[in-house]
Amino acid sequence: MMHMAADIALWHGIALCALTLGNKYLHPLRLTIGCTGLALGTALFSIPVTLHGFGILFPARLAPTGGTLLILSWLCVASAPFTRSTGKHS
Repeated sequence: MMHMAADIALWHGIALCALTLGNKYLHPLRLTIGCTGLALGTALFSIPVTLHGFGILFPARLAPTGGTLLILSWLCVASAPFTRSTGKHS
């Protein structure tokens, strides 16, 4: 359980770093909403799964909410390159 939570946190952290590198090519509002959702969803998924691995069962009910938020955030980030930004890019 803890290995899975660590993997999710690690790969989503790397994805957040990569998204900040390519931010000038993406729609800023969708990127902001998506990255905020990724960070929150990762925390809502990884922390309860880790605690469940330690035998603390109550917060494990938050993991599906975090997983759903991760999926919706990835959809938001995936749509960011396909919309035009109204601002200037240098």
